[in-house]
Amino acid sequence: MFVTEFGTQQASGDGPNNFTRAQAYLDLMATKKISWTNWNYSDDLRSGAVFTAGTCGAGPYPGTSRLKPAGVWVRDRDRTADDFPTG
Repeated sequence: MFVTEFGTQQASGDGPNNFTRAQAYLDLMATKKISWTNWNYSDDLRSGAVFTAGTCGAGPYPGTSRLKPAGVWVRDRDRTADDFPTG
């Protein structure tokens, strides 16, 4: 199983971030060993987009300076999500 549309805001992909609720969802997926990805790796205007406006067409992508708050949060989880046993 793989969750393909996950974000930190309301269903529209906009509005305030709810990192507490989003973390609870990630914790549930981890206990069930369900993989996930964020749904909006873009630079659109919604709060759920991980990049600030103008990032995708501009390049290069210097570190984290072009990430929105949701982008920083998702990046931190992406970097630590691979705790499933291998082999």
